[in-house]
Amino acid sequence: MAFDWKALVDLATILEQQAQTSANSEAYLRSAMSRLYFGVYGHARNYATNYLQFISRNAAEDHGRLRQHLKGKRRKGDADRLEQLRIWRNDADYANDLSSLDLVATAASAIALAKLVFNSLVPPKTAAP
Repeated sequence: MAFDWKALVDLATILEQQAQTSANSEAYLRSAMSRLYFGVYGHARNYATNYLQFISRNAAEDHGRLRQHLKGKRRKGDADRLEQLRIWRNDADYANDLSSLDLVATAASAIALAKLVFNSLVPPKTAAP
């Protein structure tokens, strides 16, 4: 059975909530932003493969190729949201110092963007992959 990528969004929501009472809230929020990106990416990739003729190469460049493909299929808003989530994920995963970023607000915004993408990329009711 295929993995439900929304599970990573659900996990990120739990991490964001747990960050409120954790002594190490930054770790929870960084992890939430990372999981959000990959949950949305996995869902968008599968949607684009099944309904928009995207062909994954199972390579790192698929991330950029997917965003370009979505733009070419009149899904620019979803591509832009995916790009913003990628930027936040890179910050969360690689930056040593995020003191210039309001992590609580950024995580909340990331969760909202993730939900927008999931609500936008809904399989057609009559189509089958």
